Amino acid sequence: MMSNNIISIKAFSEKNHISEQAVYKKIHRNSDKLKSHISKQNGRMMLDSFAQEQLKPADVNFTLAEKVKQLENLLADKMAENEKLIVEHSQLVDKISENEALIEKLKSEISEKNTEIENLKNRVIELTDKSLEIGELKNMLEELLTVLSENTNSSMSKKLGNLFAGKH
Repeated sequence: MMSNNIISIKAFSEKNHISEQAVYKKIHRNSDKLKSHISKQNGRMMLDSFAQEQLKPADVNFTLAEKVKQLENLLADKMAENEKLIVEHSQLVDKISENEALIEKLKSEISEKNTEIENLKNRVIELTDKSLEIGELKNMLEELLTVLSENTNSSMSKKLGNLFAGKH
């Protein structure tokens, strides 16, 4: 007994997201139960509502199909997120390169400053040595002036003493 809600196997498979082959296999396995519910119209096999109900995929298949859709959506989201991460990674690599160049520049500047500091230390040592020499010369001149002052009998010593004392 056929009902009014008759559709083709192709339409049924599209509606239920299953292949036509899967429908034919299920028809073959349940041929005794379904033979009075399948007809041919214009060379196409048609299913009544009973056959459609019997051939309908189990809820597991619908759940599986929904899960596949969810996973495809999740995959698309993750791919988009991955693209963003790739761009971010590229930007970070560029920043690292910039920072490495800056580090090299700063290392060079530090090296120059260290050389400058070493030169200044050497100059301080040099000036300290000269200052000590000047101090020794001053002491020697003071001793010489003292000796000359003590020899006041000599006019030459007086002149030299005045000369060294800044008196003309």
